[in-house]
Amino acid sequence: MKPQRILDLPNELLIRIFEYVEEGTTSINEPWVFDTVPYNIKIIQDLRLTCRRFHETSSHLLLPFVKVNITHRSLTRLDEISRHPFISRGVRAIKLCLGPFYDSVITHDIQAFAAYQASRLRPYIPIWDTFVGREIYGSTSTKTYQKAFTKAVALAESWEKLAAQGVDTNCAEHLLILKAHAGYLKLYEDYETLSGSVVQTIASAMVRIPTATWIKVDDNPSSWSTGYLRPEDLDQENSLLDHLLLPTGWSDARKYMLGPPPFHLIGELLFSIKRLGIPLKGLGIETPPPTGLFPTSDTAITHELGVLPTAFQQLETISFRPRTNLWDQYWTDRAPEEWIDFIDFLLHLLHTRSLRNIDLNFDFMCNYGPPPQLSMARLLLSYIWPNLQDLYFNGPFHFKELKAIVKPLGRTVKLQWCGYLMSGSWADVLDLLRERNAPCQQLGDGNADGGVYGQECDRMNDSVRQSIFRQNYLVESKATQYIREKLPSNPVRDWEMRDSYAPEPVSM
Repeated sequence: MKPQRILDLPNELLIRIFEYVEEGTTSINEPWVFDTVPYNIKIIQDLRLTCRRFHETSSHLLLPFVKVNITHRSLTRLDEISRHPFISRGVRAIKLCLGPFYDSVITHDIQAFAAYQASRLRPYIPIWDTFVGREIYGSTSTKTYQKAFTKAVALAESWEKLAAQGVDTNCAEHLLILKAHAGYLKLYEDYETLSGSVVQTIASAMVRIPTATWIKVDDNPSSWSTGYLRPEDLDQENSLLDHLLLPTGWSDARKYMLGPPPFHLIGELLFSIKRLGIPLKGLGIETPPPTGLFPTSDTAITHELGVLPTAFQQLETISFRPRTNLWDQYWTDRAPEEWIDFIDFLLHLLHTRSLRNIDLNFDFMCNYGPPPQLSMARLLLSYIWPNLQDLYFNGPFHFKELKAIVKPLGRTVKLQWCGYLMSGSWADVLDLLRERNAPCQQLGDGNADGGVYGQECDRMNDSVRQSIFRQNYLVESKATQYIREKLPSNPVRDWEMRDSYAPEPVSM
């Protein structure tokens, strides 16, 4: 037999060894979790120059995923990587950031632009005011805060006047916002040009990189400025202009009632992948849901939604974990009919027989504001996945829906469930999962409130709810212990029993 050397090991084992040396814990099934790996271009170049043998053996292990922003530099980098004969061989995922974007509404309306910038400036005013007269060692001087406070008030009031009455060319503050608006228009035009090519660039790159079978899309900026305005920036026109020219985050766009973010690019990218026959195995979406918009801007291809399940017969993992402000009541205030198109979009992706891992997180509909009006568990009722291994759900649901979902699941399916119970009782939920008699299931999560809401939880104080449902890395929650048959009695029923015998408070 021919002697085997370490260089003859398959790439999967070499990747595992590489991770171990780096003390990484990344799952090989989720390439984008490599965020902590410090491989920038300079490090990769240095590693590949170490020696010829290392160059030949490790080049394709150095870049497991590529981050892509909607910038010329980022798209060019992806194109170059996809054409590299060695480095491209190890790329397994594309991370597309649809983060801060240039908005069409304020681009074409100077008064809307002025109102938007005044609204962005207003929150700084009370903060800077609190520092006036308070000298803090090693910090910005109180004089700087006083100057910034005074100028911010003048700018905000002037821009609000422009928004209401129009431009006064004799006003210095108005001339400043006009200058910023002209710069914003140029950036918007550049952004629109790039947006039109981003789908084609990514899809073409994936064709050249057959190992890139995962897509993750989020709205999280990976290279944009944070947008924080320092008090000294108001005294420097260039710094202030830089702040006024920053793109808009998705949450700010909705907060200030601007135009829609580029969610449609997700649908267009999926359709492009389908047309090119790319075998997509993993899809992660971490953007807020669209606000009443179908996820593609091209109405001519909306009929292709029904083709998605057959187009992605190799899709094994789907994850929807939108980034939203949990304290924002916007989502719980949405009427059920406003979710129809978005639910239809997710349903078509979920109707894929090959799925092994399903991760749906709608916690933004559960935590704050009025009770949710729409159950998201309906997404799991319309299909049975024969290859399912992991199911995670967090969102509004009815007990009868959970019962129907659990019934066809095999005992080996790992189940984690939490969210807002709209009807039924948590005591019955625990009994149902205990009857399933599966060792790999969990109820609740590591949040302070255990990630469970509604019904009995509305009557529990925080300490009781935490003691029953809150998980941690060392100890399972009482709820999880019960459904795994490690506790003899239902902790929710035990609490109800104690609560029913609690003495009535004495009125004074």
